[in-house]
Amino acid sequence: MTFARSLGITLDSLPIELGGTAAAAWKARADGLYAAWPSERAGLRVSNQVFDPAVMLRATDRILGAIAAHPPVLPCHGVTHTIRVLSHALRIARRDELDPTDSWRLLLAAASHDIGRLLLHRDGDLRHADVSAVILEDLRDELNLAPEIFLPARHAVLMHSAKRVDLRPIRPRVIDDVRSADKLDALDEIGFVRAILYQGANQKIALAPTVGSRATVLYGWWKNIESIEAVSVSHRERRLISAARARSRRIGQQITLFSGPPERLGATFLAVTRLVEPDANRAAIAQTLERLEQLPQAIQANWTGLLTAVLVEIQRLEARRLSDLSLVQDGPRADLAPLASLVLRWSRRAERTGRDLVV
Repeated sequence: MTFARSLGITLDSLPIELGGTAAAAWKARADGLYAAWPSERAGLRVSNQVFDPAVMLRATDRILGAIAAHPPVLPCHGVTHTIRVLSHALRIARRDELDPTDSWRLLLAAASHDIGRLLLHRDGDLRHADVSAVILEDLRDELNLAPEIFLPARHAVLMHSAKRVDLRPIRPRVIDDVRSADKLDALDEIGFVRAILYQGANQKIALAPTVGSRATVLYGWWKNIESIEAVSVSHRERRLISAARARSRRIGQQITLFSGPPERLGATFLAVTRLVEPDANRAAIAQTLERLEQLPQAIQANWTGLLTAVLVEIQRLEARRLSDLSLVQDGPRADLAPLASLVLRWSRRAERTGRDLVV
C-alpha cells in the first residue's frame, strides 16, 4: 500500500487548497489534537523504560520513505532536509545525554515534522505543522509506538513552527529540541542555499547579490533569520540566531569581493544543489538556474565566487555531520546507534541522488 493510500487520500486530490473545505477539515482535526494534549499529558506515565529499537527504526524509515516518494513541489523541505534535521536531533540527544524516552520523542518529531508539506504547499490559517501532526496521528496504529513516545512527539510536531504566544503553556522539552534541530538547517550556509532555491522557485526576489538591496537573496535570508527570531523561545534558539546573524553579515560585507568564471556558474550551482537539495523539484532547480544565468556577466562572476566559497563550507558541514553520525553509530547508546545507522544509509542514498542530478 502506498503512503497516500494508507492515509485514505489520493495524489489527484493534492495539494490541499487554503480556504477550502478540505483545509477547514484538516484544521479542525489539528485543533482537536491541540485541545486533547493537556489531558493526554496528564495521563502519561513518568517512565524511562527501554523501548524496542526495531519499532522506532520501522517508524522512521517509513516516514523517510514517504517523503522521498512524494517530494514537495517547493524546494527546501524534502527528504534531504529531514535527514539533516534527524542528524541534528541525534547530536542533541547525544550531547545533552537525553534519556531513551526523550531521545525517541525527539527523533520521531524530527522525522515527521515536515511531512505535511507533501499535501500543503503554502502555510496560511492551516499550517504544514497542523497537517504533519494529523498525518502522524493517522499513522499511529501502523507505527505502533508507546504513548509515552508518540503523544509528546506528535504535540512537538504540531508546535514546531508555532509563535511564542502559542508556546507559553507548560510543554515537553522535545518541542524546544525539535525546533532547534529544524532551525540548524536554516541558519548556516546550507540555509543560504535553501533560501536561493526557495526564492528562485517562487520568483519572489531578484537574484542579484547587491549589498543593501531589498531585492536580493541575502535580504531574503536576513528576513528568514528575523522570522525565525520572532518565534524563538529558548536560549539555544537565540544562540543559533546570533551566530546566523554574524554569518550573514560577514557574507554581506564580503559579497562584492567574490569572483569566479561566469561560465562556471551553472556547474557550481548544481554542485551546491547536489549537496543541499538533491531531491528538490527539478523544475524549481531549473527555474532558479535559468534566472541566475540571465544576470549580467559581472554579477554572474560574483555568484560563481560566492557559491564556490559556500560549497567549500557546506562540504565541511556535511563531513562534520557524517562524522557525528558515525560517533553515535559506534557509541555506547544502544537506543541511538541503530537510528544513526539508518540516517547514514539515507544520507548515502541522498548522495547517490545528488550524483544523478541533471537539470
